[in-house]
Amino acid sequence: MTNNLSNKPLFFLLLFSVTAFSQIKSGTGIVKEKAINTYNEQKPKEKLKKTPKTVFSDRDNNDTYQEPYSAKMNSKIGIGKAMYVIDENENYYEVVVANEKLLGKPKGIFAFLKSKKYHFANTKEVNYLGWIKKDNVIEFSEPQQNQENLKYVKYLVASNNLENLYHSEKTIAKNEVILKSNPNLEIASKSKINLNDFVYVYKINTTHKSAFVSNFDNLVAKDTINQKRGWISLEYITPLEDHVVLKLEPNDTLKCSSKNELFVGNQLFKNTLFVNENQTSTTLNFEKTNQLLFPINVWNHEKNKITNLKGDDILMSTIAQIEEQSKTINLFYIFDNDSNNKQQLKKLLASIQNLKISIEKEAFSSYDFTFSFIAKGRKSYYLLKSKSFSKWFDLIEKSIKSPNEIPTENTLENNNSINQFLSDEATFENNFFIVVGANNAINSLLPDDVNKLTKNSTKLLFVTLENKNTPEIQDFILQNKAYLNLASSQSKKFIQNYYVDQKLLIENDEFAFSDEFDNSYIFDAPKKSNFNGGIVFPKLDNEINPKSVNTAIDSILVKTIKTNHLHLKSLRDYRSEFSFLRSIPSHKLNELLKNVAVKDAISNEIPKNYKNEIFLYKATDTISPALENRLCLLMNKEEIKTLIENYRELVVKDYTQENITKEIIKNFRKKAEIFVKNQNATTKVKYKNTLADLFFNKTGVFVNSLKLHETTIKDVKKLKEKPEDFRSLFMELNQKLEILEAMQREDTFELFNEDAAVKYYYVPKHLLL
Repeated sequence: MTNNLSNKPLFFLLLFSVTAFSQIKSGTGIVKEKAINTYNEQKPKEKLKKTPKTVFSDRDNNDTYQEPYSAKMNSKIGIGKAMYVIDENENYYEVVVANEKLLGKPKGIFAFLKSKKYHFANTKEVNYLGWIKKDNVIEFSEPQQNQENLKYVKYLVASNNLENLYHSEKTIAKNEVILKSNPNLEIASKSKINLNDFVYVYKINTTHKSAFVSNFDNLVAKDTINQKRGWISLEYITPLEDHVVLKLEPNDTLKCSSKNELFVGNQLFKNTLFVNENQTSTTLNFEKTNQLLFPINVWNHEKNKITNLKGDDILMSTIAQIEEQSKTINLFYIFDNDSNNKQQLKKLLASIQNLKISIEKEAFSSYDFTFSFIAKGRKSYYLLKSKSFSKWFDLIEKSIKSPNEIPTENTLENNNSINQFLSDEATFENNFFIVVGANNAINSLLPDDVNKLTKNSTKLLFVTLENKNTPEIQDFILQNKAYLNLASSQSKKFIQNYYVDQKLLIENDEFAFSDEFDNSYIFDAPKKSNFNGGIVFPKLDNEINPKSVNTAIDSILVKTIKTNHLHLKSLRDYRSEFSFLRSIPSHKLNELLKNVAVKDAISNEIPKNYKNEIFLYKATDTISPALENRLCLLMNKEEIKTLIENYRELVVKDYTQENITKEIIKNFRKKAEIFVKNQNATTKVKYKNTLADLFFNKTGVFVNSLKLHETTIKDVKKLKEKPEDFRSLFMELNQKLEILEAMQREDTFELFNEDAAVKYYYVPKHLLL
């Protein structure tokens, strides 16, 4: 009896503890809601479904209470914590930790009346949190959705207030915005978002003029490692209602009459203008006023410079020139077209032909090629920088086999020297000269001053057609070797004007030697030489083997790419590390700053945070119709994939068959009818609407095709009697779609911002259906 009495206090303590922990009765349900996070307080356009009400803590150290009037503290919870709402009053929610695994039918007599979607299978396992202020939660797991197009609204991260450029030390860390852990923006969170990236907005706090943002379009993310979330000032984000941009040329001009401002393409980040308008089935109307967003470059890098190996300056504009020009490879085939060489030259045609296979390899996919030749003889022939490989090969072949078939415009009357094809100024295009001959006659085409070659980024391969133990031929081989060594030596001196890393300069050249077929000496660049070139000559008493020529050409091309890559990487690294120190505010920014009085400015200097920092300038104005061909959509890979898939659902390849049947046309009509009946779209499509409306509602992208705008859904029935008209329409659409599919496969869409965490690409208007 004594033992039983002594255990009573422990029993009551345990009973109290269990009750205090659970706080919810068996059968307690989650509040149901119909809601969507609409942009700019728009009315929902879609029919909403009921869901369990889930809210999220909008700050760190968020207080919960034992009662719904903040009298007794219960616990603190972290930012982003997901919670089910089980009760509410005017100002508070009663919440528990959200856990889908705990949902299910409760036990008890009336369990069959309870929905497993809104109840807990076992309330004892539910983690009760208490009451939390409604103002302290995020009401939606998804970000703001634009009801005009049913897309989540993206916000561009960049300052839209000029004063922020002067007072950014608490907000910006190099190229990132520091997200805060509460709406008053006082305490930094662990998350940072790249400047010029896009984010989604989940909540706006009007009191503190801040927004809760994330890089993900759902707060319930599986990838919690890469998810970033927190509060940011509204002065660092600007909404973009749709994907529409103008990709301008550097010298394109835009007159903004409403603000009396003139903009030039290269004053804007990536030469891009954002058009902040919702799309419709028709393309952007350039005659009406549109909301425009100008991402103005804060910094001018043109006069930036780094120091080369000679102690002189390399301007940033020169590095940009090297980057651009080095993407071009100009092939020059220079040969002695003497009749005595005819048989050897014919054999080498196979090597030239194989070049087509070489340059189409993946390694050369980002390079542009041009093709030139000089056939030196009593009557000389030439072709200069043609884009056509077949034309080049055809003319070389004819000059050897049937010169009478060479057109007059390809006859070289007087000047055989390659000097006429070289620039007097330094150029960074890869000029690869393949010089083929049997004696010194061919060398008369080369410039006496080797510096002319080095200034033109020359790669040089000598090919000797035969090797005999005669003074003439041996002297020819020795002269070629000497010329190569001189070219390499002069090149080494010249490239120091454009090299910044001493480690890349090779003092003593070494060759990669091969004697598998012939004697092949190729400079071992970039590891053991800075020069790309070499010489191939037969073994004694032999003629040249085309295989060795083919191998030598391929080797020099590959080594050229590796040399360029190493050099450019070095320049970019040094540019990134040192060049920004000398940047100055851009001319356009200075113009805008003249009209703004910066409050409490400690100094007139803008802190150098990020080389690609931008200021977002808003205006409402018309756009010149001349710029319509610059129109693009800015989309990430997933969006491009979805667009193409939606297109392909409507543009089936069967619709392009040569002998198209009425059944195939009927198939499309049925598909259109099903879409009309089952759609969940921004603008209701009826049978009287056009196919353009149908395509727009399927893709959310404006429609180019005039035929789609002219044909109603109802008219498709009539097309059964005109199968060729139907086929013609879908042939046109399919042709564009196949180009888009190929670009997606080969990843050839132009990139918008290489520094972005999520990459976006330009999709040109002319490729849209």
